[in-house]
Amino acid sequence: MTETQYSKFDIVEGIFCSFVSMGGTVSLTKALNCGKGGPIQAIDSLKSLIPLLLNVLFRGLVPSVLQFTGVVLGIAGALVIALNKT
Repeated sequence: MTETQYSKFDIVEGIFCSFVSMGGTVSLTKALNCGKGGPIQAIDSLKSLIPLLLNVLFRGLVPSVLQFTGVVLGIAGALVIALNKT
């Protein structure tokens, strides 16, 4: 097994991205508590679908049955939340 060597830039970039991601999650949660956050939650629930779709488009990977089911249910859930709040 080979060890991966990370540069200081990689570590700092990873820490920075973690803080930005955490800040985004806190902001979305605060938006849900303060007002009409249904559409915001619907958009947030799609964040796991974006990497899958990018893998399909750019890398040509075919999603498994469970991944495809997750995409369909994620989009359906986002639509139900968004349409229910408007």
